[in-house]
Amino acid sequence: MDLYAVPYLQHLVDALDGIHDRGRVGPMGTWDDLGMPRSSNDKQPRDYVVDGVWPRAALAADAPVSAYYGQSLSRNLERAMASTGHTLRSLAEVTGLTHSTISRVLNGRVMPDLGTLARLEAAFGFQLWPGPAALPSGSLEG
Repeated sequence: MDLYAVPYLQHLVDALDGIHDRGRVGPMGTWDDLGMPRSSNDKQPRDYVVDGVWPRAALAADAPVSAYYGQSLSRNLERAMASTGHTLRSLAEVTGLTHSTISRVLNGRVMPDLGTLARLEAAFGFQLWPGPAALPSGSLEG
């Protein structure tokens, strides 16, 4: 084994141990070290539905921002697929994503990462991410 590889491999092992022990580790420490809220503690967006059918359902009063964004993103994706004639499989082929990943986003089972969102938006040629417009009126007032 290359002598230069040993310290590198040990660094990888240490980093993996850190991920298992403390959450995601980056050059500045864990997310918790930065005092940042962890959206991974949120449930799936559709788990906040209290009345109606996803993605047009009413959400719980205590639903986090991510649930509102996920709901609006699902509606945007649904409209984009309908207007372009894409099916789950045809969109998967164009984006390089799996049809099950697209389905989970569409059905509020997961919030997409930036790479997934970028591939979807690039395939359609327009923005799907809803931004603050997804929030209920009055929620940005302080």
